[in-house]
Amino acid sequence: MRNVLFGLAIATTCASVPARAVPAIEALPGVIGQTKGDRACYLRVYDAAHLAANPRQRTTSLRISFRRENWPDAAPEAGSQNRIRIEAARRGVKEPLRAIGDCRYRADANQDVQGRRRIRSAPVAPGIVCSIKGDATDEESGTEPVLVVSGDVLTMHMQDSLPMRRNRQLSDGPSQEIAFAGADAVFRLQRIADRDCDALDAAIVAE
Repeated sequence: MRNVLFGLAIATTCASVPARAVPAIEALPGVIGQTKGDRACYLRVYDAAHLAANPRQRTTSLRISFRRENWPDAAPEAGSQNRIRIEAARRGVKEPLRAIGDCRYRADANQDVQGRRRIRSAPVAPGIVCSIKGDATDEESGTEPVLVVSGDVLTMHMQDSLPMRRNRQLSDGPSQEIAFAGADAVFRLQRIADRDCDALDAAIVAE
């Protein structure tokens, strides 16, 4: 499983999770709480003018879903997990690419073991660490994007690649390494209606 780090700066305007819930490892503060079924959806679509002004940018839209759900076949006592799904549309690619993983809150987001900042564009702050699955048997490894929440805006900072796919199940085939760096390094997404991530949640499933 690919380790992915999501940094989180909590703004006072984030009413979905109260401030006292911030230290809870079970919640994603400012995004979703600890109740099974809690969810959040974020979207950014780039218009033709933006893409013309930024010809090196490959990503034309990005959708991110957070959802509290159980792993398949998990024991009842295991409880629900914080799932993330990412969907990216890219220039010259007909079908969107998707990734899936699970997340947890951490107090040392965007810092390495020496306390140094991992990604220069992202703040050093408490945050959310996610593990993105490359395939059904993938082991943990290195990419570390950072997400920062401020009110209803989610900023995604990247410097590497994500394992993404078109198929619905991880066991249906290998992932592709999709580069997110340079002009594709920082994305600002707006929180939208939860139902606008229904299709993404159904398009890639946990195994």
